[in-house]
This record gives sequence, structure tokens and C-alpha cells, in this order.
Amino acid sequence: MAAKKPKKPASMTEALGIKNIFGNEKLIFVIGIVILAVAIYFLIAFISFFTTGEADQSLIESPRMNDMLNLKREFQNSCGSLGAHTAYFFIKQCFGLSAFFIPAFLVILAFNTMKAYSVNIWKWFMCMMLIMVWGAVTTAKFLSPFFTDSCFNPGGDHGLFVCERIENFIGTPGLTAILLITALAFLTYISAETIYFIRRIVNPTNY
Repeated sequence: MAAKKPKKPASMTEALGIKNIFGNEKLIFVIGIVILAVAIYFLIAFISFFTTGEADQSLIESPRMNDMLNLKREFQNSCGSLGAHTAYFFIKQCFGLSAFFIPAFLVILAFNTMKAYSVNIWKWFMCMMLIMVWGAVTTAKFLSPFFTDSCFNPGGDHGLFVCERIENFIGTPGLTAILLITALAFLTYISAETIYFIRRIVNPTNY
């Protein structure tokens, strides 16, 4: 009787065992828990940044050896030196107040991974990323006068950079028009009710 030939893996993922790993429901659930924990950690670090960001900023911008270890507990952020650096990067250097969309998305991703809820994760990612970038530019333009004494810009360094570049090119009216058109286009994509709402404003008699 002829010996049976060993069955070859159908794909690279099966050969590496990756398919079996990601098909394990328990492992997927644990990954969801980890993502949720990261989201909560980010949220606490971001909130703590509002009261400790100015004190931690000098340590971050002028680092010394072993500062990251925080052996002397010089960092005042509730989440330690890692939390201080994380909040500084996302709030100060990137998106300002809009950075809170990052832990919000991670919560949605965690619940989807845990299969507590079923959502289109890519649609949520694209929508929240667009809102975050739009919010950073908008807050950098319109809320900056209220943050003159703050250690960060409400739109973050990235939002302020984009705001200034666009404004230098097409002026304040052009920037405002782009922000308004982008917002209306996004709201129209989310719900057709936006069209009827605008029509009621333009022509309240017939609508």
C-alpha cells in the first residue's frame, strides 16, 4: 500500500500558523481587552496633560539620561513618563484637543475585537480620522486666542501648521470656506438630512 503524501499548507498563513492564532476566539478577546486598556491609559494621560503638561514639557524638550525611567518621579503626569511623552506627542505636537478621538477609536476597536459590538471598523477609522484632522485645523484657527497662556495650541502643532499654510495661500475667507465645505460634505455623507436642513435655512418658506 502506497504511503500517503503529507498534506501541503494551502497558504503562507497556514504554514506559519498565523491563521490558527487569529482564529482563536479567546486570544482575540484578550487582544480586545489589551486595546481597551491602552485606550483608557491614553485617555487618563491626555486628561492629566491639561494640568501637568507645562511642568513635564521642560523634561521632554530637554531630556537627560535615564529621564524616561522616571526614577526620581519628576514627571507629574498620572501615567508616568510614558504617559507624559504620549500626551505631549499627540496633543502638543500633533492634533491638540482632537487627539481625544484616538482613545475614542481604540474603544470602538476594542469592543469590535471583543465582538461586543459589530461595526464597520474601516468606516469608523476613516470618519474619525477626517474629523480629527478637520478639528485640529478648525480649533487651531478659531480657539487659539483662548489658549494664549497654555503650553499647547488647541489644534496642536500639526493643526496650526496646516492652518497657517492654507491661510497664507488663500487667506482667512478661503480657509473658512474649505472648513465649511468639508464639514457639509461630511455631514451629507453621514446623513441626507443635511441637505434638507440646508434647504430649510436657504428657503424656510417652502421647506
